[in-house]
Amino acid sequence: MESKVSYTLVGAFVILLGGALISVLVWLAAGTQKKTYDRYVAYVSESVSGLNTEAPVKYRGVGVGNVAAIELDHDNPERVQLLFDIERGTPIKQDTVATIASQGITGIAFVDLSGGTAGSPPLVAKEGQPYPEIRTAPSLFVRLDTAVSAMLRELTLVGHNLNQVAERVNGLLDENKQSSIRNTLANVEKLTGTLAARTEDIAKNAKNLDVILNNTAQASAELPQVLAHVNTLLASVDAAVGTIDRTATDLGAVAKQGEQRLGSASMRLMAEVDPVLGDLRALSASLRRLSHELEQRPQSLLFGRSRREPGPGEQEQSR
Repeated sequence: MESKVSYTLVGAFVILLGGALISVLVWLAAGTQKKTYDRYVAYVSESVSGLNTEAPVKYRGVGVGNVAAIELDHDNPERVQLLFDIERGTPIKQDTVATIASQGITGIAFVDLSGGTAGSPPLVAKEGQPYPEIRTAPSLFVRLDTAVSAMLRELTLVGHNLNQVAERVNGLLDENKQSSIRNTLANVEKLTGTLAARTEDIAKNAKNLDVILNNTAQASAELPQVLAHVNTLLASVDAAVGTIDRTATDLGAVAKQGEQRLGSASMRLMAEVDPVLGDLRALSASLRRLSHELEQRPQSLLFGRSRREPGPGEQEQSR
């Protein structure tokens, strides 16, 4: 009887345990079936090696779905079509970007979603498309490959330029050009030596030039006063010329009147007055020339009259 009771208890325990496990499995299955997924499509132009179906799709590192299918794009064989099953309610926006990533260097590949700003509208299927299309961006390996390729091109270009520079330097280092460079350096050395030897003379000339500049500045400062005196003198000369002209005119009138009244006596008077009139006219002409020269060259009052170039006849007489 005791053995029969023990077998009965064992069988009951097994039945209860199996029922519990079945209940847990049914509950778990029912919990997973409550999730609803929306399908999205994406196209990539790079290799998807390492990415498999059922690979996780993560939104900023949080799992939101999986890869449903991977196949070539029948319309464009250069692209690969990826289908995603993403949990409904995930904020997939028009600026959301899908990128193929991997967990570590040799880890499992997955799809990483990024972007999706708050102000962007939700992503919906366009007219004629079965699923909304998520934009894609090149993976890290593709970006590294592009950067390395660009760097190699730049290094190749730099190497080519260095070769050209080396060729030009070799062209400058032939015997003739080396001799020209040495001669040029020697001339420069002679010039610097000459300048060093004439340093005192250069300093003296600089001082003399400074004195000349100071004197010129003083003369320039006094020039307005000199010009004012010249203008006053010109006015005085013009007045004197006018007075002499009037005097000569008056004397001529007096002489004519005397000639009319005195007859022969006027002839004697005219004979005496004519030299005086001639002197007055010569004085008037000289004053006019002086006035004209001062008007044309007021600096002659300071520096004197410029030496007139001798004429042809004068040159011959001087010889």
